[in-house]
Amino acid sequence: KTRKRCQRQGVNMEIYEFKGINKDEAIKKAENELGIDQEALIIEEVETEAKHKTMFSILDKEKATIKVQINEEKADKNRFNVEDVKNAKEKIVEFLELLVNIYKESDFKFDIRTSGRKIYVNITSDENPKWIGREGHTLEELQKFLKNIIASFKNIKVYADIAEYKEIRERKLIKQAEYGLTHVMKHGMPFALQPMNSYQRRIIHAYLQKENVKTKSEGKEPNRYIVIKPKNGEQ
Repeated sequence: KTRKRCQRQGVNMEIYEFKGINKDEAIKKAENELGIDQEALIIEEVETEAKHKTMFSILDKEKATIKVQINEEKADKNRFNVEDVKNAKEKIVEFLELLVNIYKESDFKFDIRTSGRKIYVNITSDENPKWIGREGHTLEELQKFLKNIIASFKNIKVYADIAEYKEIRERKLIKQAEYGLTHVMKHGMPFALQPMNSYQRRIIHAYLQKENVKTKSEGKEPNRYIVIKPKNGEQ
């Protein structure tokens, strides 16, 4: 890691440089050494092996270089202690291993990985639909339980999934968002999506936030839904 200072709008900002075998590895180093999740980092990839080959490139294990600045407005809520992440992961693993023993007849398995302050858990078994539940409700309850297990660790997040259900569901939600976006941009009229839970609505809001539209949740639970509107239209 190297660092230097620069001035932006009259404020001194540290610039840190990290290297890794690829960009993801360099970002992981930045997160762990700075103790800040990448959500609060301004990252610029400045060098890759493809851009700067030398006769020794094949021996070079650090093939990607990034420059990193800290977004101070987001830094506090994204700070984490690397040891806390390790200990939180161990607590989750301990609980999941109990489930492996309890549900061994259904071939219950889990995979767990970390990224910055986030812990990702993916579970598979012969009874995936049972663990997902109707509209993902059982899965959401499992995630809440895992959050409670690590509640004592500051700023550490855990995300649970069953056989990549959420990933598949997110792709379907994004398709709905894109359909609604196309309709609004073509006709200049608001477009209402089908009712969704709060997790699903957050995905839509996040996906469309940089588009030339506004999104707003309307209605009452459990039938709350998102309306997509032209950004320059009436409220």
